[in-house]
Amino acid sequence: MKYKIAIVDTHPIQYRAPLFRQLAQRETVDLTVCYGALYGEEEYYDNDFGVYVAWGIPLLGGYRCKHFRNISPWASSRKPWLLFNPGILPYLIMNKFDAVILYGYASINSWFLAVILPFIGMPTIFIGETTLSDSSMSWFPRIIKKIFFSRIKACLYIGKKSLEYYNYLKVKKETLFFAPYTINNEYFIASVSEHRKLKHDILHTIDIRENLPIILTVSKISLRKRIMDILYAFEHITHEAALIIVGDGRERGRIQRHVDNRKLKNVYLAGFVNQKELPRYYAIADIFVLSSSYESWGLVINEAMCAQLPLIVTQGVAASYDLVQDGKNGYIYRAGDINRLTQLLDDLLSDERKRKLMGTMSGDIISGWNYDQSIEGILNAVHHVQKTA
Repeated sequence: MKYKIAIVDTHPIQYRAPLFRQLAQRETVDLTVCYGALYGEEEYYDNDFGVYVAWGIPLLGGYRCKHFRNISPWASSRKPWLLFNPGILPYLIMNKFDAVILYGYASINSWFLAVILPFIGMPTIFIGETTLSDSSMSWFPRIIKKIFFSRIKACLYIGKKSLEYYNYLKVKKETLFFAPYTINNEYFIASVSEHRKLKHDILHTIDIRENLPIILTVSKISLRKRIMDILYAFEHITHEAALIIVGDGRERGRIQRHVDNRKLKNVYLAGFVNQKELPRYYAIADIFVLSSSYESWGLVINEAMCAQLPLIVTQGVAASYDLVQDGKNGYIYRAGDINRLTQLLDDLLSDERKRKLMGTMSGDIISGWNYDQSIEGILNAVHHVQKTA
């Protein structure tokens, strides 16, 4: 049978739009995505980056989508979770969808629809970046979240830490379906491959010497991301290398001052880079580092693996529990342990063959973590809610 599916999201997001396109192409799916705003497709101010952002790739083509009027006076590109678009509800009712997928519970729309839709017999499915460490699980938030999930017919877990979260809240196991958190692997692999042919020109553009191993991090520059840890480790490695920091944010000035004051060589701050240009940096890198104290996932890990890079990531990165095999395609360390980070960087910088082998393993692992798996999980959840309706 053909399932009529609605997805409700705050705004177009660069990682989700390609998934929606592939889902819409399935013969068994009639998809509509309901947006509360068009941040992302249009240039908007990103509070974490601290700059105006345009992703440089189309986010609305290839699938049916609707944009509804927001009536919340508090919503903005800095606070998209405060969007309230009551027009979504009559649209869902009139079109009689078989299932409604809600992205995240930190939004007014998700709570509004989770409460109302069960009363009219329209089953809801939830997906989000949910882990136990993204909030204190004291009694009050735990009760609130249990109320929310009591209205949901099925949940999609994106990885091991996500499943741990649902199990903690005692969500029924038969309502849990695996839909891995993914990016457009094919796009990244192809784009990185093309940019590798231009490596000489790219290095010349950013004034980094050829044949120098490159350490890369891609991140919003905030305290939680602990970019200074990478700088401190870079200062103490025993092998010559270059460091590229891609991203922007409130801590960028501090990073730049440290580089200038310490007269650090071979450090390049790229600033914000949109999705179209990002593969050029992965293409010239040799090691990828994510030093965050906490990440509810960390999709830059997926990107780095598509570029076949060895990884050094912290235990606070949820993606590491699914995608990083310690000692095989990278290393996992405790956030803030700069001595250990320094050792791991030196280990990989000293052995080009190990870097290549680990990078190849990253590529092999990520090849099985793709949109097809995500779509299978979504369709299994839709089938379940229809069967149990």
